[in-house]
Amino acid sequence: MLRPRLIFASLVLHAGCGGELPPVAASGHDVPVAASEPRARVRVVLALLPRIGCDEAFDLALYENRGVELVTWESPPSAVPPGSCRELRATVRYLPRHITRAELVRRVQQLSISVKVEEGT
Repeated sequence: MLRPRLIFASLVLHAGCGGELPPVAASGHDVPVAASEPRARVRVVLALLPRIGCDEAFDLALYENRGVELVTWESPPSAVPPGSCRELRATVRYLPRHITRAELVRRVQQLSISVKVEEGT
């Protein structure tokens, strides 16, 4: 609980010294996307670099692009040990007006050891 207090204190200090507070949504993230905005999905089977939290690191790297809306993970096949970073199945929901399918697949390939895009997605 100490960290949020330090952040708050630094913001108050900054504002008190005549500095302006940064706008909450300056980067464009956390700004709601209209329900009418077209969305698409790509399903992939991945192998990621073996490390703790490989799926979380993958998510965070993808979310850097505003066109990526949501990454959902399926349970790994029973033959794959828990915590493994191979044979991971994910569905990436994205905004085609912000990122093309080809750009998204290219980014997924950059972040993975191997990728198989499932047909029909």
